[in-house]
Amino acid sequence: MTGLDTEYFWSSLFGSSWLSFSYLSFLCVDLFMVTSLISIYLIDKTKTFKTWSIFLIWLSVFPYIIVPYTDTTVLPLISTYILGYTLLKKATSRSQQIIGAFLLGIFAMLGYLMKPTAVIPLIAIIVVELLYLFFNRTKKEDNLKLIIKCILVIIAALCVQFGYQIKTNNQKFVHIDQKLKVPAIHFISMGMHDEGGFSQIDAGPMYSAHSSDEMKKISKKDIQTRISEYTPYTYGLFLIYKNYNNTADGSFGWLQEGNFIDQQPSNFVQNWVYPNGKYLNSFYVIVQILWILALLILLLTKASSENSRLYLLLFKVALLGGFAYLLIFEGGRSRYLIQFIPVIILLLGLSNFSHSTNNLN
Repeated sequence: MTGLDTEYFWSSLFGSSWLSFSYLSFLCVDLFMVTSLISIYLIDKTKTFKTWSIFLIWLSVFPYIIVPYTDTTVLPLISTYILGYTLLKKATSRSQQIIGAFLLGIFAMLGYLMKPTAVIPLIAIIVVELLYLFFNRTKKEDNLKLIIKCILVIIAALCVQFGYQIKTNNQKFVHIDQKLKVPAIHFISMGMHDEGGFSQIDAGPMYSAHSSDEMKKISKKDIQTRISEYTPYTYGLFLIYKNYNNTADGSFGWLQEGNFIDQQPSNFVQNWVYPNGKYLNSFYVIVQILWILALLILLLTKASSENSRLYLLLFKVALLGGFAYLLIFEGGRSRYLIQFIPVIILLLGLSNFSHSTNNLN
């Protein structure tokens, strides 16, 4: 619903043309880059130029910047609450830490309202912080400060949720029937067969159901049926196949769904990414090579400094959490990885390339 609110607000100011919404996507990607670079600077300023270079390479092979959808509009929300967490950890002044707490609470909740998977990095933050709290003895004063920070984050998040609920209940531009809310279990059921992605066969009963309870019953029945069709071995093979569908395509499934581009390319950029583009095949080859290199670096890298050790662990946990989510719920296509790009680029930025190369050798 937050995505619809954003687009409605944008269209009321700048119009509802495809070009207008493309500018919204362009703005969101740029905001994501700026906030991520600030986070990197605060964590380890020696990695700022490298991260900026990674962004430039990524932007040159990321055509989704012209597609107005929540995949891109959620990016600055995730990167901003990561910045808020970084301020909480790195800032020395109390005012900056308060700003960090509010950024973390506000934008984590906004991200969740736009795309629930946006909170996976937040869950990783909570898990890693609890582990550090458990294994490291801290003073009572530090524990008190941590409690105060958590309270500020929660207050900020609840304020956003409260304001959103009031606005949703009083808006007039779209009718919302809470009784027909699609339950999460439906997406688990959908992710258990075929390629593990969207299925019109599964979606049909949801559209014709009369309540969420009825949807839950249908989904539970589907899950039971599908589980009975697997053995542990065949289900393991299915998960491997589904993970391949989730993560293998470096283009993030470009042009694999939708027919939103129907004009002939007229310049180099359009020939690079349009369906009938002269260089489209070259685009696919290049992005796949870059994606394989990125995965190798992520697999082999270790922290290059003590400052980045916590964040590397945090971002790795977040990325693994994202992979696990896509295995459990609806996945089956690599476009869903776009929402985890903030974590991927920050990981690449903090990684030690020379160390990764030595490990590979």
